[in-house]
Amino acid sequence: KEAHEIFGDTVPYAAETIDPRLAEWLGVRQSATVSEVLGYLGQLAERPAEEVSATLVQRIYTFLMERWRADDSSGSREDRGQFAQRPMIRVEHPTAKWVLRDDAIWANRSDVFGDDFAYLELNYPARLHDFFVDQLSVKADADDELYARAWLKQQEEEDPDPKKVEALLER
Repeated sequence: KEAHEIFGDTVPYAAETIDPRLAEWLGVRQSATVSEVLGYLGQLAERPAEEVSATLVQRIYTFLMERWRADDSSGSREDRGQFAQRPMIRVEHPTAKWVLRDDAIWANRSDVFGDDFAYLELNYPARLHDFFVDQLSVKADADDELYARAWLKQQEEEDPDPKKVEALLER
């Protein structure tokens, strides 16, 4: 059931329930591995975000959260690093897109940063907070580094938004 929720009809399944020992002997797996699910997420992330179901991606993140809670090995830390190297976090608001870990914040700070960052609390239920913040190292809230990045970006703009400049200066 778990694999079908994630992979849908993209992989073959046993038509009938089979004994676990027989399945093992035949080489039929009962569930997906983290590597397979990450590979599938990587394939999805190559497609335009609006073509990929937000519900499917949320199920994948939930699967990864549960597996990584049980496994803090160097392999799982390596797997998590993929989110910093490839845009594999899907956001819906304000527009559907894939972003890198470092371009996301859990807390909604759009009043200060506008659309410079993706705000995950607008896109995901609170139960995934720990997945993004603790497991993927997404910033829980804006910190000095993010304010500095936003300030530098404002300096590069020809006609900066006065409200945004004021919000950044208030920090």
